[in-house]
Amino acid sequence: LKETERQIQEVSYLQAQGAEARLAALRDQSSTLRAEYEAAEAQIQRWEAEQTTKQQMLTRSTKARRELQSRCVQLNAAEARLSSRSDTLRTGIREVEARAEYEA
Repeated sequence: LKETERQIQEVSYLQAQGAEARLAALRDQSSTLRAEYEAAEAQIQRWEAEQTTKQQMLTRSTKARRELQSRCVQLNAAEARLSSRSDTLRTGIREVEARAEYEA
């Protein structure tokens, strides 16, 4: 029984570590996406300055902003899900550890 509890703790710990690693990777992606967003905004400003008609400027800038905003929303949602899963795993680890201490 103690070996099973230990194995459960180990698996829970590994899952939490994996979730933490995925969360860190997602945060890195978020930083990269923010940089891409800023670069795209700069590009939009260049496009707007170069274009001869307001319609061309509006079409390009609106499309770029919409796409980037959509990617940001998706990334933020994924980060929130991963963070929630990580919290759940940490809670599970604490429960298993507390049970193991109680039974010891």
